[in-house]
Amino acid sequence: MSVENRVRKFAAELRGKALKAGGYLKMGRQDFGRWRFLLSYGSKEEMIELATSGALGRRVPYADAQHFTGRWHLSAELRTNFSEESDWKELGMVLAAVGAPLDSCLTPVDKADPASVLHWDWAGEP
Repeated sequence: MSVENRVRKFAAELRGKALKAGGYLKMGRQDFGRWRFLLSYGSKEEMIELATSGALGRRVPYADAQHFTGRWHLSAELRTNFSEESDWKELGMVLAAVGAPLDSCLTPVDKADPASVLHWDWAGEP
C-alpha cells in the first residue's frame, strides 16, 4: 500500500474514532509513524453548551455563542526527542488527510521544540 493510501486510511480511522468518542472534550487516539494523534469533534450544539457553561475557559453569553459551528481539535506529539525531515512530511500528509487547515495551528510549529505537543483547532462538519 502506498504512503498516501496509508495516510488516507489512517485519517479516516482517526476521524471515525473522534466521532465515535462523542464530544469535543473526548478524543480518539491513534499513532502513525513516530507521531501520536488525538482528534475530537464537537457539534454546534455541544460547542454552544460548553461555551455558555464556561467549560472552555470562560463563559460566553448564549446570544454570542449562536454563531458557533462544529469544531475539530487535533493534537500531535512526536514520540521521540529528535525529529527528521520525514517526520514533518508525515505530519503534513496527515494534516491534509484529516482536513486541518494549516492556518488553524495554535502552536507555532517553526518555534516548537520537537518534544512539544502541537495543536490545531478549526470549524467544520463531520
